[in-house]
Amino acid sequence: MVTVGHSENIVKLDILRMYIFLLTVSIVSGASAVFSRAASAAVMLAGVCVSGVYGAVLKPRTDSYKIELIGNNITISSGVFKIGKKQLSLSRVQYAQLIQTPLQRCFSAYTLILRTQTSSLSVTDISGDGVDRLMSCLKENGL
Repeated sequence: MVTVGHSENIVKLDILRMYIFLLTVSIVSGASAVFSRAASAAVMLAGVCVSGVYGAVLKPRTDSYKIELIGNNITISSGVFKIGKKQLSLSRVQYAQLIQTPLQRCFSAYTLILRTQTSSLSVTDISGDGVDRLMSCLKENGL
């Protein structure tokens, strides 16, 4: 059994993404100030509201996840308030891939992509702690 979760680096990555978003909002707000102060205030208020909703409501639900590889099945559980489980037989998986964006590389985070004949499943921001064990188990199963 292999279990992979998230770590403190993932939290730091989310904070950095939030700062980048707020910086972008402030630049757009400053640019819209040329036309109208009301438009500038509206853009800034919308940006703060979106970042607050993202930080307080949406992100905690997706932060908590667990990937378990038990026997020939992979189970991905996610959520805090409502636990969602996705179970996939490894015999159906045709391709498994780990990718990193430049931001994820700075924080040792990965995105796992599992592709079957009819669909694909991706899990973003997996910590690098258990990824090596997970990939070695996937390779043992022929992926």
